[in-house]
Amino acid sequence: MTEDLEQAPGPPPEPPHPISGPHAPNVDQCRKPLRRLRCNVHAQRPGYAMRGMALGLVVIVVGMAHLWFAAREDAAALRDAPWENAVLLFETPRNLPVLETLPVRVRRVRRDAPLRDDFRLNLLGGLLGWDRFEGTVRLTDPEWVFAADLPGHRLAPLLESGRLPVPGAPEVLAGDLARMEPFQVDGQTFQVVGRLKRSASVFLFAYLLPHGTAFAASFSPARGARTGLLVEDGSRLFEEDLLPELYSEPAATAPETASAEPGTEPAGGEPPLVLPNYHGGILRSPDDVALRAMTGLFATALGGACFLFCLFLWMHAGHSVLARPFLGEVRRRSSLFLEMHLFFYGVFFFTMWFALENPLLAYRLKLYIEMAFSQGGVGHVGAAYDSGSIAQAAWMTFYNNYIEQTLLLTFLISLVPIPLGLVKNLLSFLLIGGAMAPIWSGSAAMFMVHVFTMVLELEAYILACFAITAWPLTLFAGIWSRRLLDSLKRGVLMLLSAMVVTGVLLAAAALYEALTLIHLL
Repeated sequence: MTEDLEQAPGPPPEPPHPISGPHAPNVDQCRKPLRRLRCNVHAQRPGYAMRGMALGLVVIVVGMAHLWFAAREDAAALRDAPWENAVLLFETPRNLPVLETLPVRVRRVRRDAPLRDDFRLNLLGGLLGWDRFEGTVRLTDPEWVFAADLPGHRLAPLLESGRLPVPGAPEVLAGDLARMEPFQVDGQTFQVVGRLKRSASVFLFAYLLPHGTAFAASFSPARGARTGLLVEDGSRLFEEDLLPELYSEPAATAPETASAEPGTEPAGGEPPLVLPNYHGGILRSPDDVALRAMTGLFATALGGACFLFCLFLWMHAGHSVLARPFLGEVRRRSSLFLEMHLFFYGVFFFTMWFALENPLLAYRLKLYIEMAFSQGGVGHVGAAYDSGSIAQAAWMTFYNNYIEQTLLLTFLISLVPIPLGLVKNLLSFLLIGGAMAPIWSGSAAMFMVHVFTMVLELEAYILACFAITAWPLTLFAGIWSRRLLDSLKRGVLMLLSAMVVTGVLLAAAALYEALTLIHLL
């Protein structure tokens, strides 16, 4: 009987875990929600990667839908808005058609004490060094004030809040981003009594003095004023590409000594105005539209990260030779992979939200980016796109994003092994997040095409940061386990493989960006 009991069939033994060794997941850990993703990765459940890619695509579609609705609302908000196509010409085009124009005089305002926004503007300007563009556009300047003669019936449709200025009184209307505090011109204080609508973008960061004749002495060329032509309906200029180049070449003389107009000198040693050849066309989207567009960008980035992560798992299972060392590291360190995405995308979207809440900073940052791509360190990229050659534009984009920003400034400087490239990419995500804030009219429609470039490029930078962080961790683990040579070999192969993966992503992004920007946008 004892033998029968010993031979009685019992419950079948528990099958061994598909992955054994030091990297096998703990069963208790798999019951924790935060560990479930990692356990699923290790278990390699059938169809897990394919289901993850499908989920990522669904989230991307949701994000694209948000962008589409935001683009529709943005266009509807500007439909029949007053002065939406107004433009101020400081350089008259050669083939200027017959249009209704109004002469305008421009001065720079002065204040006795700095405003609250000035500290943040000066801090951002110091970090970015935008004083190097002073010869072309003064990013450090305060607001301008435009003196014109506009009757009340033309001003009333532009008024968003407040009241119209009293004729002959030193009162002005503030543009969308102009501050409401009083200012001085030649020692005379002007009060801000109203706010203009956002559609009057020609006064975006400026004031309108609608009864300029009463202050003609302060707005004469002898006092450093500049003259321009205000075109209320400049739609034809935009549609037929009749506008001059936005910025002229930097002046040969220092802007502090250059003359505002031939034969005149600025009053009181004041630096002359440095103005673009035309001004206008930059409108701020409604706040709810900008927030919806940001939500769409967030969903698209989330879906793209999910899709690419599951794609990497699928590629790793398929024995991809060049990518396998890096993809294996992603699989082993899936928690680090997730944390790296949370950190960098968190920085990116926090900066984007901060730009939405501080539109004046976003405006200055927009001007800085324009100058950087025209006359700054990435001017060669802007010149490649201006040439209209897809091959040249794609190559220069790839050269800047991959060879300079990724290979040299991320991988190479992190071979120490200290991940110094993390600092560089942190600063890049701070800058890019603010620059890509969908605060301006047309941003949502543009991102419907450009968002795929954003996802590919940002993902490549995050993958590079993951690799340079895993590199010292791999070496330290080898030192701890006394298997330094094996860890060194694995780490080097992982870095080389990461360079291949990021290069493929950035090459695809560069080609797509060149195609879309030249032919679609």
